[in-house]
Amino acid sequence: MNSKSKLSRKREIQEILIDIHPGLLIAFCLVLGLPFVGLGGFFIYRGVTDALQQAALNTKAIEIPALILSSKLIRPVGAVRDSSSFYADIEFSYEYEGVKRQSKRIWPVEETGKEAEIQAVVERFPVGTKIIAFVDPIKPEFAFLEKRWSLMVYVSISIGCIPVSFVTMLATLLTGWRGPQLSQIVAAAFSVAIASMILMAALHVWSNVPSEFQA
Repeated sequence: MNSKSKLSRKREIQEILIDIHPGLLIAFCLVLGLPFVGLGGFFIYRGVTDALQQAALNTKAIEIPALILSSKLIRPVGAVRDSSSFYADIEFSYEYEGVKRQSKRIWPVEETGKEAEIQAVVERFPVGTKIIAFVDPIKPEFAFLEKRWSLMVYVSISIGCIPVSFVTMLATLLTGWRGPQLSQIVAAAFSVAIASMILMAALHVWSNVPSEFQA
């Protein structure tokens, strides 16, 4: 008797879910999923823009003479020695097409690191040193000290796919109450989108990043 009551109750719930208006189901998905999609979209956007910027600068930037004006390591408040939140504050001056400018950018895409790593960067650029830097000929105000390929921009894309994948799972489960075919369409659409982003990131690494940085 108990098992029959449970079975009948389960069928009642299924019938209620089936009768839910599609608009309410979509609204429910949006309320729960929109923050995750926004978070994932932010990481994906940052990763994509940084990857494109990095590739463009490493291939198109031209050499220019520069002078180091200041060089120091910045320790964020509360940072411990083994954390990766330290960064270098290095300012240099340069001249391009008769215009004198200053910049604090070290690499095409800025990164933080451990104290010892960043300290080594600071020591490579002591104050008063004349060096060869790089400038974007299209945007002369954009200059940096070293060409460097950061694979973290692609990691950012992968991180962004995680909350999007969660929304995919949520939407698949909810639409599955309306019908298996609808849930399969939703799952396929999201899966293709996520797989496409990961594949495009992999192809960008393969075609742009030098082999010694792909290990």
